[in-house]
Amino acid sequence: MLSAVGLSLVTTVESTCLFSGAGVNEFQNFNGSKITLSKDHLSAECKGMAIKTTLTPGSSAAQGSYTVSLTGGKNIHAEFTFQFNNAGYKLGPKGRFYMGNTSLTAGSPDGREQNYIRHVFVPSATVSGTVTVNGTQYNLAGTGLFIHAQSDMKPYTVSQKWNFGYFVGEDVALHMLQLITPEKYGNVWVNKGAMSEGGKVVAVTDQSRITMLETQRDSETGYDVGSLVEFGWKGQTVDGKPFKAQITLRPSNLAKKLDILGAVPFFLRKIIQALITKPYIYEWADQAVATVQIGDEPERTIEGKLYHEATFLN
Repeated sequence: MLSAVGLSLVTTVESTCLFSGAGVNEFQNFNGSKITLSKDHLSAECKGMAIKTTLTPGSSAAQGSYTVSLTGGKNIHAEFTFQFNNAGYKLGPKGRFYMGNTSLTAGSPDGREQNYIRHVFVPSATVSGTVTVNGTQYNLAGTGLFIHAQSDMKPYTVSQKWNFGYFVGEDVALHMLQLITPEKYGNVWVNKGAMSEGGKVVAVTDQSRITMLETQRDSETGYDVGSLVEFGWKGQTVDGKPFKAQITLRPSNLAKKLDILGAVPFFLRKIIQALITKPYIYEWADQAVATVQIGDEPERTIEGKLYHEATFLN
């Protein structure tokens, strides 16, 4: 006997947020549906989340602002604005790194526009707004980093280990994103990083590295997590001067150890579980000290805060 079965596909939007401050570490994940886009596709809205883009007349999106509203979660509600202070940057053709390459600046190795990851960064945005965590409201006023990430590949086929760091201190911000490609693609280290000062991009580099000087086995997950970590930036400034910066620290404030399978809907969890055994993200929010030197200028020591992540997708 045959019967007709109706099948419908619904687009869902998954939003995650982490609040760390005032002695509080709170993580939240929620799903929305029925997403609608503006005519220019720069603004979006769905149940529980909205992003509104406001452009400066005659400018690009990076010279305007994004206002983000998160209302779909139980413990965290937020509304804040990212006011961009620079046009941002990207490394590689169209901001892409193509699998099979050893250089960020190389084009597609086989001439086909596929098997890539793309990142566009806008550092040192001015952030303002409010966030309410478990009924307590906090004012937001500071500096933020915007990253637009895109890929035509599944995350676990890009890399099984990702690291990220974002430091803000005084008028200086440093960030880098690092991954190692799978053996199939040559175990290539991919790193994209930059320094900004006074809201302006000062240096962009692909020569930086996050190094685990010491590790400690997490008995719950079986992963070797960095217990002494070095973030090292080096390269040239936009005006051609040699540039280097370094942060070395022992991670102490683990804001969240996220079991990815436990944070996604059941159906999606079963799909992921068939491909990745134990995906975890470790997120820290630590006090840190950065040393920075540009050209022949004296080395500077800058105190600030470092948000950093280690992601395992084995």
